[in-house]
Amino acid sequence: MRKYTKDDIQKPTKEIIKCCIKKFDEQEETNEKTIAMVFKAFNNDNPEHVLSKVAVLNSLYSARLNNTQNEDDKMVDVLSMANYIGNNKEFFNNTSHSETDVIEWVDKTRTHFKSEGKNSPYSFLTKYCAWSFPTLNIPIVDSYTKAMLYYINEFYPYFSRKFYRYEINNEKDGFDVKYSFFCEVFAKFKEVHAQNFNYKEIDKYLWYYGKHGKEGVNKPIQF
Repeated sequence: MRKYTKDDIQKPTKEIIKCCIKKFDEQEETNEKTIAMVFKAFNNDNPEHVLSKVAVLNSLYSARLNNTQNEDDKMVDVLSMANYIGNNKEFFNNTSHSETDVIEWVDKTRTHFKSEGKNSPYSFLTKYCAWSFPTLNIPIVDSYTKAMLYYINEFYPYFSRKFYRYEINNEKDGFDVKYSFFCEVFAKFKEVHAQNFNYKEIDKYLWYYGKHGKEGVNKPIQF
């Protein structure tokens, strides 16, 4: 595991965050527009529509669902996820949810798949919910985002305490990572380092900087 220092990660500033957002928009414009179009055009009542949303999001966001079913594989597949979401269409058709409702649904769904012997589809669930409920503050879980939130707190503290990597990265056996804790960390980061930006913009900054590094030349910040 690489040891990162302050030389690797700049303190978040308005200028740096704006620069990363701009570069993200330039590089990911087609993907973002495609996902937005699919989620706007397709409903939650039609199984084919749900499957299309799951497949497009998984492909363009590299959300690590398998494309084919394999009972011996630990990864959740696209069809199983689409069936699960379709069976929960009442949840996604409800426009009065709070952020807490969505957070609880994510953790409940992670528990469901773990009970079936599958790996937790953590990142995909947060991405799907963020696109399904665009008016809510739903932070997206991603490997680059998790690493950035952890290392920024190490070098430029914003949280009430230093936290362990496994608290947001699920890397320690027997430790049940809570999405609510990730959301708490994300909200505190916004309060201290990114007050002038919304959740979507902060997602873009954390992901872009995490993937490309300080020089913007694909030197990722990761656990």
